[in-house]
Amino acid sequence: EQDTLDINENNSNSIIDNTYIPNKHMLELINSWAHIGEKIMHGNPSGLDNTISTFGGTLSFRKDLENSGKPIFSKIPNCPALRTLITNTKVPRETKVLVANVRKLREEKQEYVDNIWKGIDEIVNTFQNLVTDEEKMGKEDEYLYKAISSLFERNQNLLRNVGVSHPSLEIVCNHSKKFGFITKLTGAGGGGCAVTLLGIENVSTSGKDESNMKTKIKELMETLKIKEQFDCFECDIGGPGVRLNRVVVEEK
Repeated sequence: EQDTLDINENNSNSIIDNTYIPNKHMLELINSWAHIGEKIMHGNPSGLDNTISTFGGTLSFRKDLENSGKPIFSKIPNCPALRTLITNTKVPRETKVLVANVRKLREEKQEYVDNIWKGIDEIVNTFQNLVTDEEKMGKEDEYLYKAISSLFERNQNLLRNVGVSHPSLEIVCNHSKKFGFITKLTGAGGGGCAVTLLGIENVSTSGKDESNMKTKIKELMETLKIKEQFDCFECDIGGPGVRLNRVVVEEK
């Protein structure tokens, strides 16, 4: 199924500056081993985490229900870099237990849970249409930021309703909202990590940028780290995937 990703189709490795880019077959090998690690940890994972970490970019995932639930990964073209804050609540969670709880809830309230899944599916489709619509992509970053923030919030509400949020995750959501940001859980939920949308492409706290946005991000991070004792760090969604950077040490 990796053939559909159109990544490194040739069979040769390549080196750009000091960065070694593995060939397609090497990436597939790395991805296969990573998926085995995911299975050991989580039982029956989707494979999305290891696939996107290996190949990079921005991908969508769905199960092919007509083919035994086989995973289908598709690239999302022209997706802008999303600046995010990842917060580790340090609350351990058991993915297998959470999945079992949701399955049990669906057995008891199938229509209720199925409607939630439909809502999440609509969010994914809306996001893909948003970032691939040339007319909308031509608008200001602020427009995209508000639209994607709204999708983040809707997604968190639905996940909360299906029972996979956690008090620690809600703390991150509440603190973020005070500073004007939207947060949702990531992964299985039930603790673990939360992801906060900080901006689109050009929003950063690096360098000499003394903008109001930078101040808000710093204050949010201080609140989460000092008051709540959480770990957090900034990152971009949509990176390049597995790379090996060569480090040259000069002797003095």
